[in-house]
Amino acid sequence: MELSAQSGEMERNNIKEGQTVDFQLDALPGNTFHGVVKTVGSSNSKPFWDAGSANKFEVLIRLTSTDARMRPGLTAGVYINSDPRKNVLYVPRQALFLKDNKRVVYVRRGESNFNPHEVSIQAENESRAAVEGLSAGTEIAMVDPTSSRKAANAGPAGGAP
Repeated sequence: MELSAQSGEMERNNIKEGQTVDFQLDALPGNTFHGVVKTVGSSNSKPFWDAGSANKFEVLIRLTSTDARMRPGLTAGVYINSDPRKNVLYVPRQALFLKDNKRVVYVRRGESNFNPHEVSIQAENESRAAVEGLSAGTEIAMVDPTSSRKAANAGPAGGAP
């Protein structure tokens, strides 16, 4: 028996054949089932007429545990187990910026100063990234402080005075 799931394009790069999967069926609450990633789609399954939605890729999962109550078409919540990472620091993706073709975070220096600090991305998904080059507890900006300074120095918006 197989389960077809969809993955966003950010997660797709982190999914490999053979990874273990835990899933729950909405119709069978409280039961956790298991499987293994069989294939990961290499092309986007988004219909050409649906330009507004995110790119999705099919992930086919071979079930290693089943239940006689399972039926085609049931909705499942799927968790694909990734390689465990130890001593890894995660930051929100919105705190990552590109400066001079390098990935940086802006680290707080003093009361209101932030300086760019280069980091190395180890893995990322749609919401967070595992980074190297940053210590736990370091305060980082969630918005680009240089863009707000540029906007503040640009003067008022609008037409002629």
